[in-house]
Amino acid sequence: MSPIPVTHYFTFYRSLGGVQSMLRLHIKNDARFGLDSNVVAFFDPKGTIENGRVRGIGLSWKSTVWSARRSYLRELPSDERKPVAVYNNFWGLPFLADLDRSTRRIAALHSYYEPLLGECLAAEEGLVDGVLYPSEQMRETVRRFLPSLPPERMAFLPMPLPECPFPVEHPPLGKRTFVIGFSARLVNEQKRVDRLPEVVRALEKTGVDFRLELLGSGPQESWLKREFGGSPKVRFHGHLSGEAYWKVVAGWDAILFTSDFEGLPLSLLEAMSVGILPIFPNIQSGGDDYVRRLDGRFVYELRDLTRVASIVSEVVRAGEAQVAQWRARCREVIEPHLNDSYNRTYATFIREISEAPRISASKFPKRRFHLTDHVPFALLVRMFVRGFYRRNDG
Repeated sequence: MSPIPVTHYFTFYRSLGGVQSMLRLHIKNDARFGLDSNVVAFFDPKGTIENGRVRGIGLSWKSTVWSARRSYLRELPSDERKPVAVYNNFWGLPFLADLDRSTRRIAALHSYYEPLLGECLAAEEGLVDGVLYPSEQMRETVRRFLPSLPPERMAFLPMPLPECPFPVEHPPLGKRTFVIGFSARLVNEQKRVDRLPEVVRALEKTGVDFRLELLGSGPQESWLKREFGGSPKVRFHGHLSGEAYWKVVAGWDAILFTSDFEGLPLSLLEAMSVGILPIFPNIQSGGDDYVRRLDGRFVYELRDLTRVASIVSEVVRAGEAQVAQWRARCREVIEPHLNDSYNRTYATFIREISEAPRISASKFPKRRFHLTDHVPFALLVRMFVRGFYRRNDG
């Protein structure tokens, strides 16, 4: 079979994150599964990296929908191959669909903000040939807001899970320091790192000997360091990858999430694969669904940060037999994400959609004037995020 050209679209490629890890996996492995893949990263600097397979468009938060459309046309050559276009987290699809020269369009949903998810999905109605979603509980949501999309054009995609390159053994808790990890880009949007100081204050009141370790970097890093004032209870590792990343993660007892929304975080699966106990907010996502399969006591109400401290106290008091049982169950829960299940599912879906009749729009009217097309992204995301969903025909 001849390779199928595929172009992935996403905001960033070079950043730390689960979607970026998957995009790197595609660049590395897709050829083995009959796909000729590249990536367009809207907000990465202009130019190409990764053997010419990743192209940055150079957008910033000063950009607008109007300027993004111009940059897209300027940075992508007019003789660009006609690929299957995969829009990760749907970003840019409503206002770029008429420009992408695709043969088919697929939307891959990774994380989602529940209050806007319906409107985001509805904006894709008639623009996609297929949808990949991160958790089975998303199936009905996708079907409800994309009523014209046949069920066979939707598929659950088990997130790929790279295995730790060395065996991990957790010493008994005993009287040692209980280590809590936080692995994410250090930003307030979605990840809500601004909640971490309150978590630390709540933990200090329990009397538990703990340390919070932050793995990642981002614009809120300086603020967090000022808030923690050099406390020995908090350690910053910065951005790490490969074996250096795993060496830090392997030293944790628990991993904490404080996000407003998630899909199924890769960092959650990676941590659980080596027996690290998750502490996750109740945000009706794939993440809390997986944590409930371990034990519902590890899920807390989003704004009840004192409950995070209570969970840590309960784990410390639980006894080694119970802790060992939880760690073993962690590994059982994530079993479907090991081996090549992601690669096979993804490649099969791409090939099936590319061979099926096109149902996504391929002809568009001239884009109407929208005032929101001329508002910088930094303002649009705060004042009228629905401006990102304006279509040519809307």
